Amino acid sequence: MKVIPVRIPNKIIEGIDKLVEKGIYANRSAAIRVIVTRYILDETNIISE
Repeated sequence: MKVIPVRIPNKIIEGIDKLVEKGIYANRSAAIRVIVTRYILDETNIISE
């Protein structure tokens, strides 16, 4: 796994923090990793159809 620096708007971080507070994700990194993975999978499924 590679580490990449990204800039994310504060409103998005606030939303991610709420998901972490609710216990949906263990931490910000886990949340971002899952969200990006799901997005990429969804987009590649659309592209491949």
